Amino acid sequence: MKAFVTGATGFVGTHLINHLLAAGDGVLATSQSSSVANLAPIRRNKYEMLQWDITKPASTELIKRLQEFQPDCVYHLAALSVPRDNGVTEPTRRALDINVGGVRHMVDLVQSLPCRPRILLISSGLVYSLSDRRHPFVDEKTVTNPHSAYAKTKLAAERVLSDLIPKTAIDYVIVRPFQHTGIRQIPRMMLPEWAKQFAERVDPIRVLTLNSIFDLTDVRDVVRAYRLLVQSGRQGEIYNVGSGVGTRSGDVFEMLRKFSGYPCAVVETDPGHRQQPLARIEKIARDTGWHPVIPLEQTVKETLHYWETLKDK
Repeated sequence: MKAFVTGATGFVGTHLINHLLAAGDGVLATSQSSSVANLAPIRRNKYEMLQWDITKPASTELIKRLQEFQPDCVYHLAALSVPRDNGVTEPTRRALDINVGGVRHMVDLVQSLPCRPRILLISSGLVYSLSDRRHPFVDEKTVTNPHSAYAKTKLAAERVLSDLIPKTAIDYVIVRPFQHTGIRQIPRMMLPEWAKQFAERVDPIRVLTLNSIFDLTDVRDVVRAYRLLVQSGRQGEIYNVGSGVGTRSGDVFEMLRKFSGYPCAVVETDPGHRQQPLARIEKIARDTGWHPVIPLEQTVKETLHYWETLKDK
């Protein structure tokens, strides 16, 4: 397959490109920045990187290059992906321009192609309602009721795509990934933030809460799901991607303590129980055969080692 990837220099983008190249796919990628410094782990001579500010329509040069490339699929990852950067309860103008307006510009670009590729739109499991301990699991038919600004932009992006597609006859699949993590994720997310503190021997280590229950998957399993959905997902359908189990934040902390051998103190800055939605993944398993295979302990250990290695450089 030949894949067009937006948001290629982000955390998930780098892992996706690695996976696509390993599978033998051709890759044409774009990013808002022309810098590819954080793509060092990827074989740079195996793909092409172009610059595109997704808040603006594609340039004539980009349209021409994509027409020459003739992609079979589009992975639309470009987004303001750190939830707190999108606003609190209502999206900022920048968040709407990137996460929602960017979808319109991506569809316009696809419409310019003589052979229109399948679009995989990356939404979020946060579009579902907040959960309680008795009913934490959600499937694709669960009512959406996003509470955060980020989740609201993601649901709006879904609706933009579903509203535009009937007029354009473009094939698409929507994926709602739950939390995912791994090496190269920025330390503004839970696991890398904690792993970095362990690696630097901070004492006490500061965490939000040790009693949050959430659905956490290794990013490598997630990008594998994305490629399988491009291949086998049903047209116009929505798919959850997650571990399908609840993980307690305190258990992740104890894994880091064990793997690091560092008997540190810990301070909770906002203690209390939080129950986040947990994914039902029967649909993607049925249609693609996907299920996560990387144990959480492996993800935690490798992420800690990544930050310990960075500290020593």
